[in-house]
Amino acid sequence: SKKKGLIIVDNNSPKVSLQNDDNLFSPNGDNRKDKLIIIQKVNSEYDDEWQAGFTDSSGTVVKHYVWKGNEIPSYVVWDGKNDDGEDSPEGLYNYFVTTTDRAGNNASAGINEITLTRQYEIADIKVSRDLFSFNKDSELKMFLKLSKSSGLQSWKIEIKDARDRIVKLIEGEKSLPPYITWDCRDNAGNPFPDGEYRVGFSTVFKSGNTPASYEKRLLIDSTPPETLIKHSPDYFSPDGDGENDVLVITPSARDNFSIASWTIRIYSPSGSVFKMFTGEQAVPDQIMWDGLGDNKDIVESAADYFIELEAVDRA
Repeated sequence: SKKKGLIIVDNNSPKVSLQNDDNLFSPNGDNRKDKLIIIQKVNSEYDDEWQAGFTDSSGTVVKHYVWKGNEIPSYVVWDGKNDDGEDSPEGLYNYFVTTTDRAGNNASAGINEITLTRQYEIADIKVSRDLFSFNKDSELKMFLKLSKSSGLQSWKIEIKDARDRIVKLIEGEKSLPPYITWDCRDNAGNPFPDGEYRVGFSTVFKSGNTPASYEKRLLIDSTPPETLIKHSPDYFSPDGDGENDVLVITPSARDNFSIASWTIRIYSPSGSVFKMFTGEQAVPDQIMWDGLGDNKDIVESAADYFIELEAVDRA
């Protein structure tokens, strides 16, 4: 039997990266930090459809954008208004941009924990990385920001665990350093266990004002992903006879938080990489292999090949 249809070949996968100078803005009309500016660098076909927007802490989209690939602006400017033109409440917001083209290629990027406040005295804290691993990281920096320092009486940084208990306290008086270096250990020098933590910065001024930041998320993950890979059938013969011509590879990778990338390598009997599959984020449920290598060679007959799965988490 013959089948007719449309096959889309698209070797130009979309790509997007974001950049911004400051995660804090205060649209209060004082002409200081009244707008948030995000720079977008995009590689896209003209007919790709992109979705973007700002979401509040509950994940609700408050400001939404839709662009074609040839219409994506090089930067987004947000004045804190929602889609109805009303002021969005003070709080933490996230920005996202994403697309899936007609061939199924996808791309996405985001900026998390954008602070929207309308206070005139502003305190903010930014952690140099939101995911920390003792396997590769020795310390992180917490950048402190105050709209003014005159009259500052005292300040403190509180790190809380998932049960809202203060597990680390860093405090000082009067002068404020631009950043604090922290090794993610308690006062006894013990490393904090894997989990989600919140970091908050608060101040007290002689005037009685107490500007404070919103709490920012910090994930500690020093545990590698758990990986497993299977295949069927046991014996694979891609000779075109209709039996066992396709090998079904079933990979699995689990992590405390999320997978960033994965690679499946198939090694020939000589030990060289014969075929490789790669991807980002979640590992696919199945991969179908026709026995062709990356150089289009066919597998050898009556030979053992070895399959390896490697997964890297976000930490």
